[in-house]
Amino acid sequence: MNENKSYQGNQGLVEWSKWISGISLFSASGCVGVLVSKGVGEKNIINIKLAIVFFLVSIVVAWLIQLAIAMQEQNSSFGDGRKPPSQLLLKSLIALEILMFLLSCFYLARWVWKFPAAKPAQEIMSPDTTKPDSAGLNSGKPDSIKRDSIKRDLVKNNLLKREATRREAARRNITRLNKPKPDSDTVKPVKTDTGRSY
Repeated sequence: MNENKSYQGNQGLVEWSKWISGISLFSASGCVGVLVSKGVGEKNIINIKLAIVFFLVSIVVAWLIQLAIAMQEQNSSFGDGRKPPSQLLLKSLIALEILMFLLSCFYLARWVWKFPAAKPAQEIMSPDTTKPDSAGLNSGKPDSIKRDSIKRDLVKNNLLKREATRREAARRNITRLNKPKPDSDTVKPVKTDTGRSY
């Protein structure tokens, strides 16, 4: 009966370690994906790096727990007199795994908490930040908004130039069409050397 309880407890620890390994691996890969993209600010990059490190350490510790339990079960099934891994080692590995997982969750939450959120459109376009500076740029706006504003202005200028060119061409066509055409009746006959007119 005591051996059955021990076996069930060990299987519970193995399953729990597998779940921690899966969650940590999924979380670490997500954090690496965010880290590789440009989604992390310079001031907040340490939090996500620490979260990744602690997730990876918790995966390694979970594997060590599974290995220790497997060795313990193998040694107890053979009964050759060798000592199984100490319960103290197993308990310390479990405590270390819990600590590493909680630290990784803490740093992940800290990174999410300090993640710079986008400001609402009203705050970006507030009246005091829309005044152009000496270079013609809005100094109160972020760089991406400045670039978008410059692109919009260039497109608008190009459209205005095209419209002005089109109107000028249309005006020239109208003035050309309004000029009187010479009538065929008013054409003077041309005299040739022979004296005949054509």
